[in-house]
Amino acid sequence: MFKKIEIWILYLVILLGILFAIGFGLLVRQELVGSIKAGWVSKTALAIVELPARLRMTFSEMEVSDRFTNLSGFNGIPNSEKSYLLLSKYDGNLNEGTVELVDLTSFKVLHVWNPDIDSFNNLVKNKKSLQIGIVKDFIYKRRYPDGQ
Repeated sequence: MFKKIEIWILYLVILLGILFAIGFGLLVRQELVGSIKAGWVSKTALAIVELPARLRMTFSEMEVSDRFTNLSGFNGIPNSEKSYLLLSKYDGNLNEGTVELVDLTSFKVLHVWNPDIDSFNNLVKNKKSLQIGIVKDFIYKRRYPDGQ
């Protein structure tokens, strides 16, 4: 599966890698603070070093804009029989998730819940698998605090 290599080849590769890293660092330092520049080579080395910072800046400047500014709510044909939708969504104003109960015959929001996710996570003993019974009890107790 794996071929054995001579130890001197491994040492040579390590030595060349260290020399390359030192040379690369020297090129970057010369471009930043040195009085003698190495031309396009040091500029290229500096561009390679600045690449992660540029990527971070690019991704941090990205904003999520509202693509559907002229739409609000549901558009569609109402159902003739009673039906409901439990809609879980992220609320940008609250910076957290909410759950809405929507009547599909009139498309009106009947109730909005703002569940406390930290309380959910604290109730779960086994973090690897979510225990549905605990979550149902938690929602029921929040919805009906007096037990009715």
